[in-house]
Amino acid sequence: MTTHATVLTSLDVGENSTFELIGNAYEWNITELEYPRYLRGIGTFLCISLLIVGLIGNIIVPLVVLYNRCLRNSTHFFLINLSVADLLLLLFCIPTALVELSSIPEVWILGKFLCKASSLIEFLVAHGSILTILAISFERYYAICRPLQAVYRCTRRRAVMVIIGIWILSFLTSLPMNWITILQESTLSDGQVVDICFNRLDASWILIFFLAIFFIFFWIPFFILIYLFVEIHNQLSSTLTRDMISSGLSPRRNRTRKQVVRMLMAVWIMFFVCLLPYRILGTWVILARPEQIQSLGRDMYNYITYSCRILLYVNSTTNPIIYNVVSSRFRHGLMRAFGLKHWLNDRTRISSSSRAHSWDHRQDDLTSTHICDNHSF
Repeated sequence: MTTHATVLTSLDVGENSTFELIGNAYEWNITELEYPRYLRGIGTFLCISLLIVGLIGNIIVPLVVLYNRCLRNSTHFFLINLSVADLLLLLFCIPTALVELSSIPEVWILGKFLCKASSLIEFLVAHGSILTILAISFERYYAICRPLQAVYRCTRRRAVMVIIGIWILSFLTSLPMNWITILQESTLSDGQVVDICFNRLDASWILIFFLAIFFIFFWIPFFILIYLFVEIHNQLSSTLTRDMISSGLSPRRNRTRKQVVRMLMAVWIMFFVCLLPYRILGTWVILARPEQIQSLGRDMYNYITYSCRILLYVNSTTNPIIYNVVSSRFRHGLMRAFGLKHWLNDRTRISSSSRAHSWDHRQDDLTSTHICDNHSF
């Protein structure tokens, strides 16, 4: 909704335009007061499908963690936090997108509160998600590359404090959207008065804010995560050296650690791939001239905008799927939570070495010496 509505303040009257700006009101072409059928059909189907799958998946994640005592560690606390962020996005933004698709284009019928809340929540969730991914990555970095520091850094209490800090910082950096997003009355060509929800771009500080957010909450975390993953990869690649063997790290434990890193990399890649088009579109809308935006044509612009928004919802929906596909420990916890433990045991006969490995994890749960090693899946 945010980027989509921003363009309203920039478009001039043109041959392909569906409205024109007259003073403080928009005069619409009454013959084009609906989205194309293909956009409404495909958009509605995708939004409803992603909402159902996303709600089920992100509700299951905390249930699985809370049911399985061995999963109640700082890494999984962060994953619960990521699921909460995804649920916020799905519950607030997909319903508003569905209402928009079934309404007159650009017209907002959900009131002032949801107009401002939708924009704020989009930023809040994006900031909270990337900060959570950073927190998990730093935790993995300390667990694998600096195990001595991990003993006191990777604790559940510290994870709770970090999560609280993530939401405070995310809220404060998203709060300016409360003043940037406005609801304005406009008049249709038939005299009907409607509300338009959009982001104003009439001050230099607003442009600076959007560009700074893009840099601080996208590119800086992007390069930090690349550095962390390179360091973790280099450390894991040398686990068969004499130093690693003398530390008592078994090859099986090392494989489990690699599985955690692969899961985290999948979440990281999905997040940036899904968020990048939306950020690029928002930056282009801010910097482009009105005639450049108008040259796309209304249908093409709506198609690009909703494609970028759908990618955001895809990211929030796929995280639980990634956990289940990549993480065998989370998958086993899911089976146990839903009463499929006996079926799981019948399908996967646990060898004596596997039992010994499981015992190592239980020992980690009872001691603080290797607390971060217990964050495997």
